[in-house]
Amino acid sequence: MIQLLDGPAAGRKISGLRAPVYLRVVKARGSSVFDVLDLLTDDPREDEEVFVYRQVSGHQFGGRVNIGGQCYDGIGDGEYRHMPRVNGDKLRTRAAWRAWVEARKT
Repeated sequence: MIQLLDGPAAGRKISGLRAPVYLRVVKARGSSVFDVLDLLTDDPREDEEVFVYRQVSGHQFGGRVNIGGQCYDGIGDGEYRHMPRVNGDKLRTRAAWRAWVEARKT
């Protein structure tokens, strides 16, 4: 279970297949429902706001899962903190998101 400790989604627990170090969390404008973009193929919808979170603890566990030809190991489990200085709107596309995450791997 992915636990969001603070920020716009504070206190929410959301199921995810992956628990990456950085995570995009989305919420449809005018809604109170949040979701996580944990899969490599996830994209936000046009009507969704994007927030960026960083894992502070967690791991992957469980067996292999195949979704759309992509294999994932188990269920994501982690605690995340909001990164309020990061503009999620600028990280809407997969290319922008991937570049931003890669730049932080050093």
